[in-house]
Amino acid sequence: MFNCIRFSIAILFFNLLLSQSVLAAETHVHWVGMLPANFIELDSAGEIKEGWTIPFYAEPSPDSEKIGKLKVEIIPEGDHPVFANFIYDKTAEPIEVNPHLYDHDLGYGPYYHLTVIERYGGWFKVQFKEGMNTMWGDFASAYGGMNVGVLYLESGRILEWTNNKGEVESIYIDNSDPDTLVVRPEQPIDMGCDDETLRFKPYQTKLIPKSDWIDVNGRSRFDIYYTRGC
Repeated sequence: MFNCIRFSIAILFFNLLLSQSVLAAETHVHWVGMLPANFIELDSAGEIKEGWTIPFYAEPSPDSEKIGKLKVEIIPEGDHPVFANFIYDKTAEPIEVNPHLYDHDLGYGPYYHLTVIERYGGWFKVQFKEGMNTMWGDFASAYGGMNVGVLYLESGRILEWTNNKGEVESIYIDNSDPDTLVVRPEQPIDMGCDDETLRFKPYQTKLIPKSDWIDVNGRSRFDIYYTRGC
């Protein structure tokens, strides 16, 4: 009996290590939400509180230097229902943080995200804006692991971006791996909304390397083209 218990514990420990290693290696996550993934459910149930606080550290560990905290406040009325400030521990100076991916109607998504530079489990490395250093946010402690809102650069996603020639393009992700996106021009059939008359047209794919995904200020060069579907 005790051997069975020890074996079960060993299996659970192995699975935990495996899940952590998979999360640590996951690089397709491109955006992390400053609002919890279950925001709409909480709102519908009338359980929205005034806001959330996300602690930030120098490394993805609570034992590392704590830099400050991101305070996300919910404003019931007005055109901008969410307001975010980063506050440094040393100076208590608040700095306004604007989302890198945003839709003002929080009934969709919600889209109120920062760009992910690196991920380690429930920790996300971000750069809020130009001139600020990168730092690690413990989003899992604020929202719970299951409620951290992440968005991926994954097959089937339609994006808008400005290419290296300065041209704005609407592109469809045909395939992706941790270092490269295979994309093609968006076609009407991609968001045809059940229009059966649409047909695929011949196309050529191109590669977008990971070095082109994020600008020098830590902000994604992509936007999700259809945040509200059809």
